[in-house]
Amino acid sequence: FLSNFFPRITKQIEESKSLLILISQTRDNVGGMAEKTRSGGKAISFYAGTELWLKPPMQGAKIEKTVNGQKDQIGSRVVFTLKKNRISGKPRSVQLVLYIDYGIDDISTSIEWLMKYGYANGDKKISIEGIDFEGSKDAMIKYIEDNYLEEKLSKILEKCWKDREERLTVVRKPRFADDEEEE
Repeated sequence: FLSNFFPRITKQIEESKSLLILISQTRDNVGGMAEKTRSGGKAISFYAGTELWLKPPMQGAKIEKTVNGQKDQIGSRVVFTLKKNRISGKPRSVQLVLYIDYGIDDISTSIEWLMKYGYANGDKKISIEGIDFEGSKDAMIKYIEDNYLEEKLSKILEKCWKDREERLTVVRKPRFADDEEEE
């Protein structure tokens, strides 16, 4: 069905400048070589421009809070893995902080990413270049929210992401010369 469906609607989606998002649940691939599969065969992957897989929280990924001596889970760290990427072609994984009552915590996720890749300093007292504050992660989050610095943090993260991607790029002389160089 999907192999017939996608070619028929692709042009309509493109002409209307729309976006089609499909959400599919994984299942075990009984008798297959791969760990997980999904319904719909290979058509979804074939026609997708971007394919994002959500991994369930791993052990130790629970975010808990203790109240009156009792721990309760208030969130998780989940991993999103880009399996197919027609935009840059680069496979990437990102760990996100997800709270049950809040959703994705982009501020906390951004701070953790900046710390993981060395763009933020400190362990107990965090400092981020471009944000005039130093303190614990919770204090940093409060400072960013209280001073409406979410967009600034987002721009800092984008700049650092681009810097990291640039550093990951293999810079070598071209393997094949163009026609002009051959003459």
